[in-house]
Amino acid sequence: MTFRGRGLGPAPGSLGGVPLGEAMGRWNNWLEARFTRLILAFLALGVLCPSLAKFVFIAPYFIAVIMFLVALRCRLADVAGALRSPGKIGLLLFLTYLLMPFFAWIVAKGCFAHEPQLAAGLVLINSLPVAATCSMWAGIAGGDLALGLTAVSLTTLCSGLATPGVLALFIGTMIDFDPGPLMRGLFWTVMVPVTLGLIVGERRRAFVDGHGPQVALLIKPFMLSMLAINAALLVPYVEGIPPLELARLYLVVFMQMMGGYLLGFAITTLLGLDYSTSITMTYAATMRNNGAGILIAVSYFSPLMALPITLNTLIQQPIASTIYKFYRPWRARRDGRAREF
Repeated sequence: MTFRGRGLGPAPGSLGGVPLGEAMGRWNNWLEARFTRLILAFLALGVLCPSLAKFVFIAPYFIAVIMFLVALRCRLADVAGALRSPGKIGLLLFLTYLLMPFFAWIVAKGCFAHEPQLAAGLVLINSLPVAATCSMWAGIAGGDLALGLTAVSLTTLCSGLATPGVLALFIGTMIDFDPGPLMRGLFWTVMVPVTLGLIVGERRRAFVDGHGPQVALLIKPFMLSMLAINAALLVPYVEGIPPLELARLYLVVFMQMMGGYLLGFAITTLLGLDYSTSITMTYAATMRNNGAGILIAVSYFSPLMALPITLNTLIQQPIASTIYKFYRPWRARRDGRAREF
């Protein structure tokens, strides 16, 4: 309660007379509406302040915190329910960790045959676990929210083995790669925080459900800080790349993402999946955890390998926000019914 007229100021646990939880929720909505611009601003900050590169040592801790906060909102019951449909889970893992990396490998070999670091970065994008925002866009698009959350948590839990395995399979011919250190790093920075987040989220489910926007708000400063640090790391490498080459790389990253969406739409539609499952599967196959990819690139490979991932970060959310607006009416015209998978 706030006693404005008596000069007692805002009540404890409030911000300007607004309950703290509600204020944080509003801030989260404000940030989400402007997140693309904030991404650009923090990338520019990194470019203008190359000294931020010295803080790269904190990146693994940021990723661990992000993974923990993301896992808090995942429900083990949803994961268990999805696992009762092995066909869906098998298709999800096939799209995420086999078909899309293979597609990226084809694009990389065709466009960057003489630039192995950039080619490997392109493949790395599609070897990452599903982005946390996949479930958000699946919900907005009228998709299967439980399947979206399952895609995030399951692929993240599998990433300690799946990501190094996929990279060894597809980029081993491009650059020298020892999967052992990467597996150990992902175990501590991804798998352990996610497991802890799932456990804490189940034990404090009512609290987490009641503070979802606040949890989402806490994630954003860590993500934006990582982008600024990564941009600072890239400055010495980008300075030697002609503007036309950067434009070409941006175009290739964009075409790869759109190709991923088209593949997801085509396969899930041909299999006769209903719209809610199809759109969720497509988002899961295409939207990747860029923050983890940046960390992997700068920690185990070369900062130059993070450049395609940084460009992917710029276009992932804007494309996700518009893609279902074209797909949903097309599916509605094409078939009003679809068999269950």
